[in-house]
Amino acid sequence: RALAHAIPVEELIEVIYKGYATRQVSNTNPFNYRYNKSLKPIEYSLEKAKKLLKEAGWRDSDGDHVLDKTINGEKIDFKFKYSYMTNSPTAKEIFLTVKENFKRIGVVSVGNPMEFATFYNKAQKHEFELMSGGWISGSGYSDPDQLWGTENWENQGYNFSGFGDASSDSLIRQININIDEEKHLEAHQAFQKRLYDDQPYIFLLSPQKTLVIHKRFENAAGYMESPSILINTLKLKEEYKRKKIN
Repeated sequence: RALAHAIPVEELIEVIYKGYATRQVSNTNPFNYRYNKSLKPIEYSLEKAKKLLKEAGWRDSDGDHVLDKTINGEKIDFKFKYSYMTNSPTAKEIFLTVKENFKRIGVVSVGNPMEFATFYNKAQKHEFELMSGGWISGSGYSDPDQLWGTENWENQGYNFSGFGDASSDSLIRQININIDEEKHLEAHQAFQKRLYDDQPYIFLLSPQKTLVIHKRFENAAGYMESPSILINTLKLKEEYKRKKIN
């Protein structure tokens, strides 16, 4: 939570994404009706970050401007590798912004760029300290078990962070089996609250994209959920089939 307070998400949106992104505080797309709107974005506050770290026992005991803590009799600096993918055009920019802000609270993040295949392999094997990446999601339903079920940590699935316990697994089951819409929504929002409180991820933002499609196509709306445009599936409206389009 301390590190979450040290990330200037609004700055990332304005500078790196040119304003074309929306803050996101849980695993659910902000445009999904299940999104828990009661969860407030974590405030950017270096002072709050410092306060939480101090409460957790992190202090600069040797005056080198890096927080440290004695763990099992050994002095440990708050320093870690920050892994990101080299094929992402924004990943390095985000890293540099985050690195500078972490430095201001006495935390050192060392860039560890790698190719996608290596990045993914390290994630599955849990061989990382901190990783920065993204998941594609939409306004439709997505089973949270794949990313958050405890068995998907044990079997080297997509639960890279190792989040969860019997309680969170129970919420996931309730989300998936409830055909009562109210109960489904209640479990879904409770699960988001659990993620928000535990912070296995620091959720940042949901990028926006702009697609321009001519009005002569009748099924253009569906492309808002597609990660790419499949030209061969566009359907021409009847009135346009009989006229020449310049």
